[in-house]
Amino acid sequence: MKKLDLIFLSTAKHATHHMQFNFVDTDLDTEKVKQAMQQLADLKLFVDKDKHPLYEVPMGARYVTTTDHVLFDNKPAK
Repeated sequence: MKKLDLIFLSTAKHATHHMQFNFVDTDLDTEKVKQAMQQLADLKLFVDKDKHPLYEVPMGARYVTTTDHVLFDNKPAK
C-alpha cells in the first residue's frame, strides 16, 4: 500500500511533524501538493498545548510504500 507522507516544520520547537494519508492518487503534481500543504499550514488548525502551530512550514512530501512480510499466519482459511 502507498501512503502520502507530508512533512512540516514547527518553528517554535524546531520539530518535524508528519501528516499521512492512505489510498492516495500516486500521480500528484509537485506544485499542487506544495500549494495544498501551504494551505493546510495557513489554516493553523493543529496546535500544541502552548498554542504553537504543529504544521507550520511545509518541508517535503513523499510516497511511502509498505510491504508486509508475513512469517506465519494462524488465521483459518475462508
